[in-house]
Amino acid sequence: MITYDKFSIFVREHYLTFLFVIILSPVFINLDLSHSTPFGVWRFGNHSELPSIPISMVLIAVLLMFNTKHFVVNKKNIQIFVILIFVYVGFSLYFDIKRSAIVGFGMLLILISYYVFSAIIINKKNAFKYFYLILSAILVLKFISDLFIYQYYLSPKALVLLERVSTFPSTPFFLNKGIGIYNYFDYFPFVYFLSIALSFDNILKKKYLAFSILMIVISSVAILGTSSRLFIYATYLLPALYLFFLITKVKLQYYYFLFFFTSLIFTFFIGFIDFGISDVSILARKTHIYEFFNNFSVINLIFPSLNEYRINTAGSLHNEFLEIFSFFGFVGVYYFFILKDIFCDVAAEFKLLSFFLMFVLLIGGLIQINISNPYIGIIVGLLFALMSQSRPESNINGLSIKNKVNYLKNT
Repeated sequence: MITYDKFSIFVREHYLTFLFVIILSPVFINLDLSHSTPFGVWRFGNHSELPSIPISMVLIAVLLMFNTKHFVVNKKNIQIFVILIFVYVGFSLYFDIKRSAIVGFGMLLILISYYVFSAIIINKKNAFKYFYLILSAILVLKFISDLFIYQYYLSPKALVLLERVSTFPSTPFFLNKGIGIYNYFDYFPFVYFLSIALSFDNILKKKYLAFSILMIVISSVAILGTSSRLFIYATYLLPALYLFFLITKVKLQYYYFLFFFTSLIFTFFIGFIDFGISDVSILARKTHIYEFFNNFSVINLIFPSLNEYRINTAGSLHNEFLEIFSFFGFVGVYYFFILKDIFCDVAAEFKLLSFFLMFVLLIGGLIQINISNPYIGIIVGLLFALMSQSRPESNINGLSIKNKVNYLKNT
């Protein structure tokens, strides 16, 4: 007869598998109700007045309702940070600066995901395996469906549009043409990079060798179709990053600060030094940096959102550090120190993966918003919860001594 404790653990493990499918699936709900379907909007094909949100945001909101105490209780630094974020957002909204709410909420999502999943995960080893397998299954399904959609279901106009931004039969749709992937060419490529990094790590550990090689091939081919320079080049750099990691062998916090301060230095370098930029994308980012600090005043140290350039720029500044600082000032700087504790608190077997993720998220922050992007942020928070070396003690308080011992042996 199955005891209640064993049954409870069994249900939680399969419950997490269901949650992983929802979080990793690239299904986005468009907030513009004028469209015939809430799922069919992708940025290059159907411009909308309102953005789309990943379905994982709905899931995280529901989970937070039942796990609020795990997010804020006994975490004074998080409590203070959340209060300050709401104060700054409220201040910005008073001056009709709406984007601050989007950025602020995006910053919180990775924290919510991390602490909520840290609390509800029972067996981290099994959960991590399920995470990898579910991610792989989703990407294989997308790869196969892309071939059919590209070949049989796209109109000539759509094909011409895709050929301008893609080099492979890769489509901004998931499983069928009715489900569009919002920001497919900007942020979704992260999951391809993640798949390659996880598979690369598996090969080094001699786990799932054939399957991992297959996933590297599929993900490498698919990521080329997204034309995402950030994640494509980051993929190319994985072997070099691995060698650097082997040679240096320092604590993760040193890598974090290396990438963090490198990004800060390059942010100022790009903004204030003229070195003949011809790339339109980089030039736009340089202009944002230069104009923001060119209009900077003493009051902006406390209320950066009152910066004239920030007020007049409704969209993103396309630099994660500048975007966050332009709304939250030094509270935003404190945010990156909170993230440091999360990124560096991983079990020994996951240090290389954490190193890869810190590189692509922090260095990548120079050219686009990654950490505070809802889809990426929720996935990253979940992944670091799985890799965390901290044990979710709150989940085992109700177990018998025997089952506690068995649980601790398996996590």
